[in-house]
Amino acid sequence: MAQVLGIDQTAFLECALLEYHPEVHEVLTEVLGLPLDPDEEQLVAMYRIANLDGCIRIDGALKETLENLFELARLAAD
Repeated sequence: MAQVLGIDQTAFLECALLEYHPEVHEVLTEVLGLPLDPDEEQLVAMYRIANLDGCIRIDGALKETLENLFELARLAAD
């Protein structure tokens, strides 16, 4: 429906949930932190593509490396 109306699908879904299912909207926003901003969406998309076979586990050395990378990115942005 959002495509037919020519509006952003995420914004449309958020609006519909807020209007028709406010309790679901509350859970998605407060518990899950949705909606994602564009950078978060891009990270999730990259992870999903890389993990098509479901073998990537974010723990151990990978988790530490990702945390360090995000810290460096945060410092560079300051």
